[in-house]
Amino acid sequence: MENRKRKAANKNIFSFLLSVFSILLFVPLLPRAFAAAPPDYFQRLAESDYHYLNPAKFHIERVLAPPPADDSLVTEAELAALLELQRLRSATEVLRARAGAALTPDAFTDAVGPWYQPDRLPLTMTLLQRVKDDCYKSVPGQKKQWPRARPYHLDPRLAPCVDLPGNASYPSGHAELGALWGAVLASVAPAGERARLLARGWEIGDDRLLAGVHYPSDVAAGRLVARELFRLMQASPKFRRDRAAARKEIENIQRGNAAMKKLVSFPP
Repeated sequence: MENRKRKAANKNIFSFLLSVFSILLFVPLLPRAFAAAPPDYFQRLAESDYHYLNPAKFHIERVLAPPPADDSLVTEAELAALLELQRLRSATEVLRARAGAALTPDAFTDAVGPWYQPDRLPLTMTLLQRVKDDCYKSVPGQKKQWPRARPYHLDPRLAPCVDLPGNASYPSGHAELGALWGAVLASVAPAGERARLLARGWEIGDDRLLAGVHYPSDVAAGRLVARELFRLMQASPKFRRDRAAARKEIENIQRGNAAMKKLVSFPP
């Protein structure tokens, strides 16, 4: 009973905070609400350095507003929420947050059916690795533009349950890649698995709040960037080619699993 209450409380906090901070991040994007970020904030590599992205078409200043200031009422409220999540987090949630900190494709294994076996999906894993490469090439530029202090630097009462990151807080790279991988996998997975993959991608960001290493606005910002990266990647012929190959690979695995199930089943 206690675990159910804790889980419900955590879910309510997540839903409220992320709704609020998504709105806060969208509103400043209205014209003249904030000065535009300098165009060179992004780690500008040549297009040939990316698999699926054209960096000239990625304008973070059109996607995100600056994070709340350290001494703002918003940051104060975020810190209070993180302390409450820390008080409520369960041992199971701590283990999940620690397991997901490395952020590998294995993070999605428990979310879907038996077809998702990374060692049997080389084309799908190549797709995910290339998406990660492109995503992570953009993250240093995003964090350099907004060198926000981590929450535990502002409030020593926070006790993160994962290794302390060595970079800035905004936006969350884990939330960004988790949401992006979830979207990519949902676009190649069987229809019945898509919602669970998207949910797991978002949970990776939620776990960074439970871990005490990100503010809710960091996580909301990471998801906004993921949405924009996914939109841009879908315009790439290379991405569409690799995604089609991954989808075919998954279909073949499913057919093989169905055939094996029929082979080993007993007659009625």
